[in-house]
Amino acid sequence: MKRNRYKLRKSKYYNIVFSTGCAVVLIFFLILLFAYARSKTDIPDVAVSVLLYLTLSGGSMLSGYLYGKSHRHNGIINGAKCGVILYALLFLCGILYLGAFPPIKFILYLPLLCISGATGGVIGVNTVIKNPPFTSD
Repeated sequence: MKRNRYKLRKSKYYNIVFSTGCAVVLIFFLILLFAYARSKTDIPDVAVSVLLYLTLSGGSMLSGYLYGKSHRHNGIINGAKCGVILYALLFLCGILYLGAFPPIKFILYLPLLCISGATGGVIGVNTVIKNPPFTSD
C-alpha cells in the first residue's frame, strides 16, 4: 500500500523556484569569476559590460532550460517567465543596493533575459528523455 506523502517536487511552484535558484547561483559564481579575472588582468570597461550581458543571459538560459526540461511543454512562454522572474530579482537587488530606482539602462536587461530564457526553455523542452513514459512499437 502506497502512502500519501507530500512531495516537495510535486508542489506547484517548486520547479520555477528551483530553476530560478540555480540560475541565481550560476550568475553569482560567474560574476565572482569575472571579478577575479578583472582584478588579475586589465580588462576594459566595454568588455566588462559584455561579460555582464553574457552572465545574465547564461543564467536566464539555464533557468529556462531547467524549467522547460521539467515541464515539457510551452518552452517559449515558460522560459520567458523565468526571464521575467530573474529580472524582477535583479531589479529588487538594484533597488536595495542603490536605495532608489536603478538607471534607465536597467530596462535593457528585460528583453535580454526574456529572449535567453525562452531559448533555454525551447532547448529544455526538446531534450531527449532518458526513460520515456511510453514507447511505440
